[in-house]
Amino acid sequence: MLSMFLILYIPTPLLRRYTDGQCVMDFSFPWIQTKVFLGYIVYSWVVFSYFVPVLVTLVSHAWIIHVLKISNPSHQNCATQNFEATLQIQKKTTQLVITTTIMSCQLAILHSFECISQILIACEVVVYTYGTPIEQMGTILISLGCTLNPCILIFSTAPLRKRLLTSVKSVTERISSIATIGKHTESLMQ
Repeated sequence: MLSMFLILYIPTPLLRRYTDGQCVMDFSFPWIQTKVFLGYIVYSWVVFSYFVPVLVTLVSHAWIIHVLKISNPSHQNCATQNFEATLQIQKKTTQLVITTTIMSCQLAILHSFECISQILIACEVVVYTYGTPIEQMGTILISLGCTLNPCILIFSTAPLRKRLLTSVKSVTERISSIATIGKHTESLMQ
């Protein structure tokens, strides 16, 4: 995590200069060519903020699924095999695979726009213009992906979904009891 921070975030402030009270980009490093430096930033972002998270998600979930399958191997002897427990483990494993697939796909799809546009800018196929809708779209899609992750986990995991429903029910009961107390107090005052 620290290495990703150092690689991705530290170079960017090196490009900032204050001129007449405004923060501007300054690419005047005598020892580094601007094109090489911008290429480093773009490709390091693509690798560390796109490919590494997708790879870590897939590998960690594959490892968890592998460990689940090893810890509960299917036995040939039906007398010693607990069919319900095996069925429950298979159901949880299938649910984990579905959740992993959904999260990995949304990560890959929603981050790909920003990665592709940055590569096109670095290759000088597209001209970078600050504040354009295309420039902002990458940030919006990445933010959408970050806000969707908890929703995907909650709605694809039964215990989390049940806990959310219990919490919502508890909050609505509290709100309705407060409203009832308020109406009762109001009627007493009249």
